[in-house]
Amino acid sequence: MKAILFTGGLLFLLSGSGCSKSSDPNNDLPSISPQLIKLYDDPQGLVAEASEQQGFDKLHGFYPTGKTMLDVRSTTFTDNAIMQTCIINKSTQPERFDSLVRAHGDTHWNNWSTFGPPCMFRVTTGLHVTCDRDYDTNHLAGTLLDDLLTIHYMSADGILVDGEYILPSPAEEELKPNYQMGECDAKLNEFNNMRLKLVSLRFTLLFIKNPSETSDYVFTCTYTNEDGKKLTASTDPLRIQGER
Repeated sequence: MKAILFTGGLLFLLSGSGCSKSSDPNNDLPSISPQLIKLYDDPQGLVAEASEQQGFDKLHGFYPTGKTMLDVRSTTFTDNAIMQTCIINKSTQPERFDSLVRAHGDTHWNNWSTFGPPCMFRVTTGLHVTCDRDYDTNHLAGTLLDDLLTIHYMSADGILVDGEYILPSPAEEELKPNYQMGECDAKLNEFNNMRLKLVSLRFTLLFIKNPSETSDYVFTCTYTNEDGKKLTASTDPLRIQGER
């Protein structure tokens, strides 16, 4: 069950991500933002990196050692020059930013806390992964590996809905106590069916199983949206321990 946000102070207590301090040196409170989303991203490129995951899963504890992780992100996050052309906000492209604010009805947030990362603003139609060699007998070279992957992502789609601001219920908050506002997990196939729009192009993908054979693997990741934009990136080779 969802709760519609009526007051500005409520979310400030739930999440402090993306806060900006007031310009008044005598005021310790963050400044209030009329918009939930203060940064939009019009991505022009993609970066993909593969590694052996030994980090922390906020929901389930530590990932099993030896599972392969893919970090897939917009080049907006990697190069300051690209960031200047791709990021849309009040300072860089004020007219375009105002147009996006009106299009999403993001005009009356009036809160201290904002959505942290830059959001894309066109519907995501797919994020797909392939490999340069056979992964197992059911996933040959060049075929989709989507059913073997989970995805961790940030999205404002469930918070800003048809010009209304919606918060999780307390019970829903308790299910993911360490998560930030808009932080989500899903199976990659499920994510692709969601057709999200206000999502940040920075994804962490985790394989649920290792390949059959020990070898060097190169993964190719492809992102597409409703306008026909297609961004592709391949990882460097990664030596992965096979299950045999």
